[in-house]
Amino acid sequence: MEIFADFAQYPPPMTDTRNPLVGAAVPTVNAYHCPPPPVASEPEMIQYDYTKPRDYPKHQYLFPYSQYPSKVSSPTIKGTVQAKAEPISTTGPPSPGCKSEIKPKVEQILRNDHVDLEALIEASKKTSRRGRKRKSSEEEELQTLECEAETDAYRKKRIRNNIAVRKSRERAKLRLEGTQKKLIELHTETQTQKELIIHMQQQCMEWETKASRAERRLEETLKFNVRMRQFINNLPTEMQPCFAV
Repeated sequence: MEIFADFAQYPPPMTDTRNPLVGAAVPTVNAYHCPPPPVASEPEMIQYDYTKPRDYPKHQYLFPYSQYPSKVSSPTIKGTVQAKAEPISTTGPPSPGCKSEIKPKVEQILRNDHVDLEALIEASKKTSRRGRKRKSSEEEELQTLECEAETDAYRKKRIRNNIAVRKSRERAKLRLEGTQKKLIELHTETQTQKELIIHMQQQCMEWETKASRAERRLEETLKFNVRMRQFINNLPTEMQPCFAV
């Protein structure tokens, strides 16, 4: 309780509402009567002219300045800094493109190693890239002749087969055309026969009507003859007609 009594004897903290950076009440003195920490001010906006070179201080580089003793070039238009490239080390092996060093070595190798030019010429003749055919032996020539004979026989056989197939196709076409013609002829014949049958049926109907008419006349004449005989028989003998025999 004594400790709290000691704190109570101090006056309340004071506030300053006129600070525009914070926008709220900021204590100027805390409970222990200590001054507040300094408020960081806003950084000033520096206008940079890109047309003029600019010297950067050492502390603005990301790398320590002691490691790069070479001079730094002026910035480019965009404001970047370009460092000079380091020199290429010459401790490695010599480049193979140097003719002055390679030529004597090659000449020395050619002098020490004996080269058989005739063997190289024969090998180049056998394996020529210009399309030349190497000389073949008798066995190879016989084999090629046999192969050519077999191929000729096969070609002749194929030609004969092709000719036979073409002839058979032509015959089949001719047979088809002949059957088509026969079918057309039979169709026309059936049509004519049908027409003739219809005509004959009509004629038969006409002849039947004529025959029925003649039969009716015959019956009428027979009836008339029977009546005439009866009439003659009923007449007296004097009036009966005399028929010449």
